[in-house]
Amino acid sequence: MKKIKSLFLLLIFLFSCTKNEAPKGSAKNPIQVALVPAKDSFTLMLSGDQFRFWMEKETGYKFNVTVPNSYIAVVESFGTQRTDLAFMTTSSYFLAYKKYQAEVQFVSIGKSGKSTYRGQFIVKAHSKIKTLKDIENKKIAYVDAASASGYILPAHLLKTKGIKPSETIFAGKHDAVVTMVYSGQVDVGATFYTPSDQGKIQDARRLVLTQFPDVESQVKILDYTEELPNDALVFRKELPDEIKITLQKALKKWIKTSEGIKNLQALNNGVDLKTANVSDYQKAFEMLEQYKNTP
Repeated sequence: MKKIKSLFLLLIFLFSCTKNEAPKGSAKNPIQVALVPAKDSFTLMLSGDQFRFWMEKETGYKFNVTVPNSYIAVVESFGTQRTDLAFMTTSSYFLAYKKYQAEVQFVSIGKSGKSTYRGQFIVKAHSKIKTLKDIENKKIAYVDAASASGYILPAHLLKTKGIKPSETIFAGKHDAVVTMVYSGQVDVGATFYTPSDQGKIQDARRLVLTQFPDVESQVKILDYTEELPNDALVFRKELPDEIKITLQKALKKWIKTSEGIKNLQALNNGVDLKTANVSDYQKAFEMLEQYKNTP
């Protein structure tokens, strides 16, 4: 009898909490936006705040922007309902979809006009490493275990070729990998690749140009990985439909503004957004399913 009474009281408590919860999008229950920590957190937050200001003005909703400390943290935040909208890498979206049925809404379009990207291997300009085979028994830096361009694709490529580095390090961010290669802390690094634009580098090396103006001459691209769809803009599945529709409309307007384009470039190197759905990522998902357990 006591157990039944306790259960009854618990149900009343939970119902009361749900009933009294502030409306999603209000100041007490803002729309939670997560940014994958692929770049410097300070830079991401500056652009994230600009995104928040624009979206609040356009939609009337309140937003909160965060930069979780890892790719996996962004994925898991969908499960705990601490994220409603996220700018995610393809591999992060893959995990968020599998675990929490997160819904892709848009895919980023790069300056090249393509909606796909690939990873790259980088080494010091005068390194003795001339081919992928030379990575055997060398020290390599990856980005994050959930990063497609910065780990999954390059690690799988090495595995399929039977190439075994002597030591593996996870630097956490693309710019950190470039810095480690530049400073000689590792022999080779794996990061995202983006074609040069009007003679200016756009791949991960550009992230450290301020600190190392000569990075292009000091760090070179050794080789490339296969291609995957660009970063995704993803919604939490349980987000109310009326909010999803409002956000979709606002995002389409946002990316047509010069401010929106500048923000997106800072957030994930895109210059436009294209409407997408899970079928657009199916081939990538099949690939990542094979790659996810790459040691």
